[in-house]
Formats: sequence, C-alpha cells, structure tokens
Amino acid sequence: MKHIDTIIVGQGLAGSILAHTLLQENKTILVLDNNPTTSSSKIATGLFNPIVFKRITPSWRADEFIPVVTSFYTKTEQIVSQKVYYPTTLLRVIASASEKIIWEKKLQSQELSPFLENTDIQTSSIPGIESPYGYIKIKAGYIRVKEFLQTTKKFLLTSNSYREEFVEYTSIKIIDDKVYYKDYIANHIVFAEGYQAIHNPFFVDLPFQLSKGQHITIENKTLDKNYWYSIGCHVVPHTQKDTYQVGATYSWSPLDTTPTLECTQELTKKLAQAGIHSFEIIEQEAAIRPTVKDRRPFVFLHPTMPCMAMFNGFGSKTVMLAPFFAKELLQLMYKG
Repeated sequence: MKHIDTIIVGQGLAGSILAHTLLQENKTILVLDNNPTTSSSKIATGLFNPIVFKRITPSWRADEFIPVVTSFYTKTEQIVSQKVYYPTTLLRVIASASEKIIWEKKLQSQELSPFLENTDIQTSSIPGIESPYGYIKIKAGYIRVKEFLQTTKKFLLTSNSYREEFVEYTSIKIIDDKVYYKDYIANHIVFAEGYQAIHNPFFVDLPFQLSKGQHITIENKTLDKNYWYSIGCHVVPHTQKDTYQVGATYSWSPLDTTPTLECTQELTKKLAQAGIHSFEIIEQEAAIRPTVKDRRPFVFLHPTMPCMAMFNGFGSKTVMLAPFFAKELLQLMYKG
C-alpha cells in the first residue's frame, strides 16, 4: 500500500486547481479522473470577470479572490514552466439607454473603480461592434482551459500522481480516520467530480441545480482579438486565427450534452443585436454544469467522516473562486 496525503477525484478545473494548491504546499496526491469526452471544464471560456452585469455590482468577494487568483496562477506557471494566466480587458457593451443610466450612477459611487480600467463610459468605436450607448473597460483575465488541463495532467503523470479510471465508490473504505482505496492509503479524499457528484453516495441531497451550457465557435475577421467582449453573452478570442467562442447559454431541461438549434438561434440573435453579422459558425458544444441553487460552492468536510471533503459547485466562476477556496479547504483538512 502506498501512503499519500490526499486523493482527488476529478481533474476538471476545480480538481486541477486543488491539485496544484496541495502540491505547492508539498502534499503528496493522487488524482483519479475518468477523462470524459466532454465536460463543463473542457468547454469553459476560462474567463474571470469581477463584475456581475445583471446587477452591475462587484462579484461576490471579488476583492478577496482576485489577489489570490494572480498569485496562484503566477506560481503555477513557474512550477509547470508554461504560461497559464493572461490578464485581459473585457469590453462590456452597454445595451440600452436605461442600462447606461445605471452605469452612470454606479460609476459615481466608486464601488466598481478597483475593477475598471477607466471610471467613465467609453464612446470611441469598437471594430466590428455597434456600441451606440458606449462601453465599459473592465480589468479581467483568463486561462486557456484545455491547455491548463492538459498541462496539469502531464505534470501529474511525471510524478505518478494521476490515474485514469472511473472511481469505484464501493472500493473506498474509511478505517481509523484513514482513506483506503485499492493500493493507496490517504489522509483525505476530496471529491471534485463536477455534476457527477449527484451519484456520490457519501454526499447525498446536496442542493445542486444542474444546468446545461452551450456555446458556438465562429469565424469573424472584423473583431479585435486583443479584447474580450460582453454583449449579453461573451465573445472570446479563440487560439485559432479569426475564431471566437460565443456563449454561454443556460437551460435546465433536458440535461444532456446534445447541441440544440435553440442555442444557435439565441446566440446568433445576440451577435446580430451587437452588429456582428459577418461570421460563420464552425462548431457548437454543450455540457452539464454543476451549478448550485444559491450560487455558493460546496467546500466542506464530511460531517461524520472528516477525512472526506467536497470541492464542487463553482459553476462559471471556477477560475476566480477555486484558488481561494482551495486554500480554505487546505486549512480545514490540515489545520482544523
């Protein structure tokens, strides 16, 4: 039997961020992942945005999360010897006269100032986009998710810390506050399984409200790839020339990974409303998100088996929230 500190179930965004956090604290780990063909992590844009546009307020605890985001991804880059984190400017195109009035009031209060590049509404033209009411320049950032997941997997493999398999719940045994799983003994096991957590027999009745997310990838030659855009959905530069990921949509039924015509219609309508007409759809993807009713993640130890923990439910905010809460979970597991 091999003795380690922590077993992590799932190598999506949350599981990968947790793995790096533990390794940076010199913990020994094993990551178990079934490498699904599609997942919400694999199709995520990777954006972190510190402002909630629906209410035009700072995102929940953004002032606490963003410093941790910067330090975590910078340190991870140094360890894996690859670029991971990219600061960027997000252009929020104001959709109406009424929204403009709200922005004007919010800008006067200075509440949003730490997260903005300019504290006034911009009126200069944006190549390829109609913005009659102006736009806001927001300090944002992103990671290239697919590259980050692949880099993390390769890094884990170099130290024999990754195993591709479906986790057998019946093979998990708790004896004297230790976790026994096949040929491993661990101090803790953390479940970061995404929406598959609904099948986890150790954590039942969690208030998930799973949602289906879809996006399209378009080819467009008029937009400026130096920016990311918010036009009622995000328009995100892709790694390939003149391509952009557009999305995402939210729906709650049916919960499957089949792309739909309704998604295409919804997103092309939003593009048209922003004056983006000249494009070709080259791909469409769908996945199930582990969203939570109150939009607060699950980061806790099992109430009767504290060697087990849940790290899940970050939704579209994983890039920004998970580095902070990985440190919080580490404190719970090792310092109480």
